[in-house]
Amino acid sequence: MLIPQMSQTPYRWGRGSRIGLLACALLVCMSACRPSTAPLVGTQPVRVDTAWVSGMAASAVDPMTGLFRPGGSSWMVTSPASAESVAIAVARLIGSPAQGGNLRGYTEGEHGAPIDWERVRPCQRNTYSTSPVGTIPPKVPGWLRRSLSSHWAIPLCDTDGLVQVSVGVPDAVRDARIVNGALVLRQFGGGEEFDVTGVPHRFSSGLPLPPEEAVRALAIVAHVRTNEVPVAINQYDEVAGQLPLCASWRLRVDQPRFAFTSTGDSAQYTEFFARRVPTCFSNEIGIFVASLAQQSSRMVSFPKDTTSLTDDAASDSALVSLVLPTKYVRVSFR
Repeated sequence: MLIPQMSQTPYRWGRGSRIGLLACALLVCMSACRPSTAPLVGTQPVRVDTAWVSGMAASAVDPMTGLFRPGGSSWMVTSPASAESVAIAVARLIGSPAQGGNLRGYTEGEHGAPIDWERVRPCQRNTYSTSPVGTIPPKVPGWLRRSLSSHWAIPLCDTDGLVQVSVGVPDAVRDARIVNGALVLRQFGGGEEFDVTGVPHRFSSGLPLPPEEAVRALAIVAHVRTNEVPVAINQYDEVAGQLPLCASWRLRVDQPRFAFTSTGDSAQYTEFFARRVPTCFSNEIGIFVASLAQQSSRMVSFPKDTTSLTDDAASDSALVSLVLPTKYVRVSFR
């Protein structure tokens, strides 16, 4: 197994050399992000203040909990229950004594304490993070389709209900199944398919940033109200692919607001994006707008032979559309 290199993103599994760990899968740890500060005692979830929201956003708040009600998307392929089953299988794979490398120890280091891998269970709210990628051509293989798809972010807790780990599960697990609790992938190969991150105690809801915190951050700095239900959008990286545990929340507001870029340019916006900065583990929340320069598509490459164990097989490619922003500009308010 490869030793993970430091980056600003959670662990990624991809094409590599972990043959035999799963019956039909190659999984490699590629990158990780480390907590920006020491773990702290867990905090209570932020309740939505009525001054922060209006319209549909206000209607979507549960008056009992002060949290946004879980929302569904009409284009979902994988149900929440199925995604949770996959997340548990992935977690148990990491925690298995037979698992080589340092992935288990590194994930526990991110969390700040040992993790009871065999007894973690779904908890808190799942987040559905929408992919900016549009329709994926049929010839794109399953592992890359998983990489390009929308993702579920599944928090897993210990028996006391405290979040231990968050797992990003693709919403297109078409050639994967669970056999006796183990995740089995039909095809060899791998793109950026699953995110696995130990969650510091200070993030009591797991990762990504909860929508309530995103709405509060925008209301405090911009003095505007969010009037549509927040939508999680995958952070997208040309190399690492989808980053659902670092998702941005799209916040549409009830009145235009001037925002200023680092160059001093300003414009009126009704759509903002909020996420943790500079990394997924940071306490600071940044507010962004979509850059005017957006790609409408990108080319993806993959081996024609998806059962090959080498990286020198003949390759193929496909053009995929990008239907949501992938480039953002951070803004401030005066």
